[in-house]
Amino acid sequence: MLDTALQLKKAFDRMSEEEESKYMNCFDEDDDVDEEDDDLQLQVRQKQRRKRVGPPVEEDWNKAVVFVRSLKILYDVTMKISSSNHPTSQKYFHDIVAIKAEIDDLFTPPEMQTGSETEKILYDMAVKMRHKFDKYFGSLEDCNQLIYIALVLNPRFKL
Repeated sequence: MLDTALQLKKAFDRMSEEEESKYMNCFDEDDDVDEEDDDLQLQVRQKQRRKRVGPPVEEDWNKAVVFVRSLKILYDVTMKISSSNHPTSQKYFHDIVAIKAEIDDLFTPPEMQTGSETEKILYDMAVKMRHKFDKYFGSLEDCNQLIYIALVLNPRFKL
């Protein structure tokens, strides 16, 4: 969805320049938001009204570019291994390695950090992704052994 939105960036910018457009009027309406009430132990939901956030600004587009670039490998791998028309088991191992490398790339060394909001969001996202990755593929014993058998039996890798 973000990738498509980036392709339509010029259209969004043109719509936001027109002051009387339905697009801009949408942001003047109230937005219904569900928030948990911390004071009540029963976790009662209450409706709260607030204004919608305006159209995307240049900073939002820059964040979208960063997220699309970071999540592209995950999307590609998901599409590749979700195939139902041809066997994909021999590809799993290489895709798992690619995902691990991408997650590791999201961790910026401390000396290179700028403290930007996007960087903090990416770091938090990378921590959660690494936790999930380690849960399923953290050690050789935790991983499904059939992935390794498919790799060994694949004649292209000559193991």
